[in-house]
Amino acid sequence: MAAKKTKVKGLFKGMKVTFDEMTQTIWPGEGAKRFLQPPSPAKGAATVQYPHEKEAPATRARGVIALKEENCTACMLCVRSCPDWCIY
Repeated sequence: MAAKKTKVKGLFKGMKVTFDEMTQTIWPGEGAKRFLQPPSPAKGAATVQYPHEKEAPATRARGVIALKEENCTACMLCVRSCPDWCIY
């Protein structure tokens, strides 16, 4: 029975964190005054406004390896450039 209480308590704790983060995104600021203002996702959102702003890809971003097998000279360049480390 104690394990079930712990799981339910953990579930509610996780939901509280999620709800708090959501309200911070929609209504940025501190205190109860922020709820009196209309929602403004543009102020607190941590997203990129895509058509107008471009986000730089991560250093290990997925992509297409443009090296061709017939041009292989065993230099292992493809291994070093593989973003997923699946070639070794």
